[in-house]
Amino acid sequence: MDPNIVDPAGWALIENTISKLAIFVVLMIIGAFSMLLGRGVIPSLVLTGDLAESYAFERRALLVVGLVAFILAIVQLARVVIQLLEILNPLYPRFGF
Repeated sequence: MDPNIVDPAGWALIENTISKLAIFVVLMIIGAFSMLLGRGVIPSLVLTGDLAESYAFERRALLVVGLVAFILAIVQLARVVIQLLEILNPLYPRFGF
């Protein structure tokens, strides 16, 4: 592929999109880990008696962090898709749309 097809501003936009995509991946990992701890590990440890019942606040906090991370990940994914359309529009113009 010829790198001169995309101008320097286009390459900067591609770099920005990749960094936004990396933030999306980090948010998904944080959300999944928080939900796993809040919905699986802590209740299991309380049920087996390895952990005291007083960890309800931590469980709720982890669930809130997980939900917020997933919501932010959805917003970030929408931003990535919009930016991808900006990158692809000059390369593949949509004549009929």
